[in-house]
Amino acid sequence: MHLLIAANDKRHAELGLFDPADVRPAYRKVWACDRQLSQTLLINLKELLAAGGAGFKDLSGIGVFKGPAGFTDLRITHTVANTLAYGLGLPVVNASGPDWRQICRRRLAIGENDGIVKPDYGRPPTVTTRKK
Repeated sequence: MHLLIAANDKRHAELGLFDPADVRPAYRKVWACDRQLSQTLLINLKELLAAGGAGFKDLSGIGVFKGPAGFTDLRITHTVANTLAYGLGLPVVNASGPDWRQICRRRLAIGENDGIVKPDYGRPPTVTTRKK
């Protein structure tokens, strides 16, 4: 199964499990993360895998939305994707644009592997100093 991960706005996140031979997702989950992505992503991933009768060992590749999107959301999704790919020895790719899912699935199907995926923030991060 291929796993696709996205959080392209601050309110919603998406996970999808795809059989590499099928066009439609076997299982898909979209939820309101409301700035709680770091607390909800892995919980929802475990629920998605359980719904599909699968485990982490059943994954064969990971695709992630490259951006642009919120800085923190992209950092979280890319960190999870890179960590899972490294820990499980899986290929990992990313793509942007409205057809990012199809691009990631195509890249995984032909055996591509970025090794480490890096987000595209679309602009330099805005860093402010803390007020005392």
